[in-house]
Amino acid sequence: MRSNLGKWAWLGPAIVIVGAMLRSGSDDPVMVGVLLAMLLAYGARQLYVRRRTRKRRDRQTGAYGLWWGRVWRIYDGGLWQPRGWIGAAFGNKSVAVSLQATADGLAFIPSRFAQWCHLPPVELAWTEVAGAYLVGSGRVMPDGTFSLTKQARVCIEVVGDRLTDMFRPLTDDEAEQVSLSAEERRLVDQEALSFAREAFGPGYRFGARPLLFITDDPAGVVELIKGRARGRLATSEPGLVVNIDGTGDGGC
Repeated sequence: MRSNLGKWAWLGPAIVIVGAMLRSGSDDPVMVGVLLAMLLAYGARQLYVRRRTRKRRDRQTGAYGLWWGRVWRIYDGGLWQPRGWIGAAFGNKSVAVSLQATADGLAFIPSRFAQWCHLPPVELAWTEVAGAYLVGSGRVMPDGTFSLTKQARVCIEVVGDRLTDMFRPLTDDEAEQVSLSAEERRLVDQEALSFAREAFGPGYRFGARPLLFITDDPAGVVELIKGRARGRLATSEPGLVVNIDGTGDGGC
């Protein structure tokens, strides 16, 4: 697998931005210089990470692929504990990671800075992964910030012990506690599913905790994960029907 950094993808937008400022006749050359320096630093970092990723891939043994990108902190599939004071202080909304697919599962290796912020490498076994799909792509990030390169959003479906109540249908006990009829229960579950699909796309399935992986080159990652995933979605809730193999209409 190739590394996932477009070699010169950042250069086009950078030239357009700087050219527009120069053409507008800006009388602040310092500002233009600062912006140009920031863009060049960003491009240099892209090339450095690309080279480092290529070297790491060459040293891999028993791996099926390596990608570089970011995991959105709010939707990290339960990989790490909630942010502590260090993460809150620096406002890290996402974590730079390398994603490595091996025979055992998916290994998420944070950047050195993220590991310094107490986010250790984590591996998801294939039995904890039910599948993956492409949510969409664009230059606007989930928090509204803008990327110089086109970014793809890949949703990895995490199951097992990392699943939380907000990503599954109501259980029989929960429905009985609030005295919901079968139809009311179905409507509640359907509303929750519709809300989740607004955030994670129409491919989202109840019973999976979303892990949002953002990368500018998703080549092969979805197909590989779908082919090796062994996790199963939770079943037996009558409000929304999900087949044991994870297929089904989710009650729609």
